[in-house]
Amino acid sequence: MALTKLTAAVNNIQELEDNPNISGMDASTLKAQFDKAGTDIKNYINNTLTEELDTKLDTTSSDIGTLTNLETTTKTDVVSAINEVNGKAADYITEIGTNGVWKWRKWNSGRVEMTGWNQFTGIKLDRASNGTYYSDNTGYKDLSLPFSLSSVDYIGVRETNSRSSGIYVYYARISGSTLTTEFRAFAPVESGPCGVMYQIIGTI
Repeated sequence: MALTKLTAAVNNIQELEDNPNISGMDASTLKAQFDKAGTDIKNYINNTLTEELDTKLDTTSSDIGTLTNLETTTKTDVVSAINEVNGKAADYITEIGTNGVWKWRKWNSGRVEMTGWNQFTGIKLDRASNGTYYSDNTGYKDLSLPFSLSSVDYIGVRETNSRSSGIYVYYARISGSTLTTEFRAFAPVESGPCGVMYQIIGTI
């Protein structure tokens, strides 16, 4: 049901004669005309509008349905609270954190995403061939992960020196909580130590 509209005229003063006293209106009647619009609005709000709103807001559980599907949470951070309440989702983030050079996200399904950065000071782009500088083979470089993975879906490795143009990965493998890589970096100009960015997707 729609709410009742205010229909009382509120332009009372505009409707008066230009000289009310000449037309026989005494002072008390004139004062009442000045107050009439405010009084009509007050009566509408207090006696019509709020009464109808009170009736509409005074609903019972049968009017809005059962409340058995509402969820509560004991989490104190926003991401965990939303994920706990949203338990019907197929998959959702359960934990976010950092550990050493790694940033990571864990999902309810066991999926994990990790991003890490490391600088190998023993690797330099100091060999030249046809205008391109490149590093010697790195050998096998081990890097510890925040936790062990039971399976790996993706390993991304890229060189991050600002003047470098790329990296050639010979080998990248994860065994338990250890990432092992072998790569060669190259660039159009000679640069210093080799910074490497990693992205890993897998399952705990």
